[in-house]
Amino acid sequence: MKKLIIFDFDGVIADTMPDILRNSNLAAEKMGFSGTSTQEMVRNLKEMSFEELGRAMGITENMIEEFVKNILSFFSSKNSNPSIFSEMKEALKELAKNNFLSIITNNSRKAVNQFLLQNSLKDTFELIVDNDIPGSRTEKILSTQKHFDIAKENVYFVGDAVSDVEAAKEAAVHSIAVAWGNQDSQMLKDSSPEFIINTPSEILEIIK
Repeated sequence: MKKLIIFDFDGVIADTMPDILRNSNLAAEKMGFSGTSTQEMVRNLKEMSFEELGRAMGITENMIEEFVKNILSFFSSKNSNPSIFSEMKEALKELAKNNFLSIITNNSRKAVNQFLLQNSLKDTFELIVDNDIPGSRTEKILSTQKHFDIAKENVYFVGDAVSDVEAAKEAAVHSIAVAWGNQDSQMLKDSSPEFIINTPSEILEIIK
């Protein structure tokens, strides 16, 4: 029986921390804000979203939407070229042989597709739900589950943030938290995910 594995993108598949810092600072500078993002600031966000990062940087609420649009524009440019985490490509290709794979991301579809193409993973994922799709992360997990018509007991959400774990719990699907991501590791542990893994290959063992 096929299972559905839904992945977050930033900090799970792609090492986007350098791009997050650069692009958020470029976006703030473009808008005339002097606040800068730091790795510590990103790692301590409870919700890993560009909106929350903007607020942490001091972007005023009425400018958050423009801030996010600017970040996504920078991510979609050719100057943004994040690396894939070690072992991830092999794990994804192996998982895709007998399961459905999907991505739910706050990033842009263009940036994700660009990354997948560069890493020969374009045909690995059957559905990408990006920042343009309305709804909470929980709602997106549930709509993806319904799209594939897979029972919740056979759905896994792989994320790197407290908000990812909480969304998986709310959707009543399995939660897998990755220790190599953008979230502070202690915050992630305190959120009590069903699984915490240190390498992508561990996902294969969980799914089996």
